[in-house]
Amino acid sequence: MSDPTEPAGTFVADVIQWHEQSTTFKIGAHDGIRLIRLSGDVCDEMPTLGPHLDPPKGDNKPRLVINIGEAVLTSQVIGALVASNNQHNAAGGKIVLCNVAEQSRTILSLCKLLPLFTILDDETAAVAKLRSL
Repeated sequence: MSDPTEPAGTFVADVIQWHEQSTTFKIGAHDGIRLIRLSGDVCDEMPTLGPHLDPPKGDNKPRLVINIGEAVLTSQVIGALVASNNQHNAAGGKIVLCNVAEQSRTILSLCKLLPLFTILDDETAAVAKLRSL
């Protein structure tokens, strides 16, 4: 049986050190780049997940990959993504979204938010992009 937090496509799971997970998200890091992998409806877990979207204090170049996968993008989740993006930019860092399903892209497009985010196909590409910054 497959793990619902394991997305389809290319990802860096073999090298990620996961330090927190639930049924709808995993949080880990690789080479100083934080990774959050979402799945399903994360709304109920936003109080737990939310602080992990913030840039770490004292990090002058915070880098975060958010693997959207098949996560349900509610207004609460979208608001958290926008806030995280703004905080990372203000701190001199960057977030990259990856593995964004077509339905999620449509939602972000309708909300006129696609230009805010760097969106790549998979975790490997996202990590490589952030390494180059």
